[in-house]
Amino acid sequence: MSEHRKFSHSLIAMILFTIPLLFINNTIAVAFIIAFISHIVLDIMNKRGVYIFYPKDKGYCLKWFYADKIANSVFLVIGILAIVVECGVRFI
Repeated sequence: MSEHRKFSHSLIAMILFTIPLLFINNTIAVAFIIAFISHIVLDIMNKRGVYIFYPKDKGYCLKWFYADKIANSVFLVIGILAIVVECGVRFI
């Protein structure tokens, strides 16, 4: 288990990272929360645990994918396409 999937993937981290964004821009804060949650959901599909309720010692995972396999590439391409589509829709 890497340290990366512990505190930085917890609900506490989401709250702590979102609070400053609320003072900057509510839209950015909402987008950050959506991105954070979607990232955690995708990491839970991995075969390594994610410590959502950090500092609790139990990680959660569904064991569907490896982080270094094709699933990462597929989700990366889907994410890039979604950003391109969203940017295209906003500029039309």
